[in-house]
Amino acid sequence: MKKSIILVSVAVIVIAIFWIGLLSHKPDKVRIAFNLPLSGPIAAFMGEYTDAVKDGVYDECSLLGVDTDKFEFDIQDNAWDVPRAISIYQKQSLKPIDVYISGTSPQSIAITPLTEEAKTPHFLIAFDATLTETGHNLFRILPNYRVINPGFEDYINERDAKTIFCVQMNISSHEEQYNLLEQKFIGSNKKFIRERIDGSFQDYRTLVKKIKDTNPDLILVSLYSYQMSPLIDAMKTESVIKNHNTLFIPDFIDLIHEGVDPKKLSGILFSCPLFELSDVNDAVKKWKSNWAQKHKKTPGYIEAYGYDTGRVIARASRLGKPTTMRLLEQFPYDGISGEIVLDENRDMVSTLTLAEVLNDGSVVSFPTSEKAE
Repeated sequence: MKKSIILVSVAVIVIAIFWIGLLSHKPDKVRIAFNLPLSGPIAAFMGEYTDAVKDGVYDECSLLGVDTDKFEFDIQDNAWDVPRAISIYQKQSLKPIDVYISGTSPQSIAITPLTEEAKTPHFLIAFDATLTETGHNLFRILPNYRVINPGFEDYINERDAKTIFCVQMNISSHEEQYNLLEQKFIGSNKKFIRERIDGSFQDYRTLVKKIKDTNPDLILVSLYSYQMSPLIDAMKTESVIKNHNTLFIPDFIDLIHEGVDPKKLSGILFSCPLFELSDVNDAVKKWKSNWAQKHKKTPGYIEAYGYDTGRVIARASRLGKPTTMRLLEQFPYDGISGEIVLDENRDMVSTLTLAEVLNDGSVVSFPTSEKAE
């Protein structure tokens, strides 16, 4: 009899410990969970995004007089691996999640059905143009191909380019980007040539010779920054880049922040958030300076959008949990990254510009009058 009582008591204690751990998340806490590629081949793209979100939360709390202890952060590295990202979410979801932040596209696409089932507000660090349309609680505060493509389309028209050579990663978001772009010119006299490469590609000299033999009117490049650098080297060796005939996606900005020689980057156009221009307002200059002092690194647009995301979450949490409806009420939002406007699918529609790097390292908007030389 005593033995049975002891066994029952032990079982009760074990169960109690389990549930105490499971429910350690206090009901009044706002738990923000991250599932991002913080290591691996595209870790540089993420920059200091998680720190930026935290800074945004804390600064907004200070402004509103809210206790920062109200927030807790669960930051996990999916190493740009889909199965790992799913496993991370499954472990994180053992405790209540109030806001979820995931990236990039392949990982977010895999996780989205799970967060939608849980009705969790989910911020996507992903680029597929129509991704937020797949759910009711999905947000995106980041440049994506819905806002990048119009700049590409306009530049094709302004140069009256007939042959467009597209270099892209062989991934869903880039495939979608160029499918959508080509659809805009169905029935026209424009010819798109698409070269798809994978993450381990290295034969840039052969690729550039193919571009040179094609002699296109315009070259469009959608790659990760670690691929852009050797491609640019090969293109400049073969004198392929000339008269602003080359246009890159915003990943190009990573090369600027990595300290690549501006002369190597000159003559190339790229799609650019206004935050990255050298000529910004005093508030943005001050924020950039404060960030650099605190984090010992110059912030980029990824950090700026992360910071604004953190402030929006904190604002939506001042009267309770940051539900999808409360988050929506914060927009339009005038942030460090500029005015953030969301469409009916909770996707950012803010404007980007075409920009270039000058030899002195300045980043300037590319004048319309000079676009078609």
